[in-house]
Amino acid sequence: MEKRSQIVRYAKIGTGFVLLPVGAALLVLPGPGLPVLACSLMLLEDEYSWAGNAREGLSQWARRGAQWLQAKTSL
Repeated sequence: MEKRSQIVRYAKIGTGFVLLPVGAALLVLPGPGLPVLACSLMLLEDEYSWAGNAREGLSQWARRGAQWLQAKTSL
C-alpha cells in the first residue's frame, strides 16, 4: 500500500507541475487559464506551502475581479 501512495503522490506532483505552465499560457491564449492554474495549485499545495499561498491569492484575486465586474454591470 505504501508504494501505491508514493505513486499517487508523485503523479499529483507531476501533474501539478505540468498544468502550471499550461495554465499560465492559457492566461494569454484562448482558454480557461484561471481554472487550470487553480487546479494545478490545488494538486501541489499538499506538498508545497507556496502553492497553497498562491492558490489562496489567486482565489482572492478572482473574487475581487468578480465583485468588480458585478458592480460595473449592475449600473
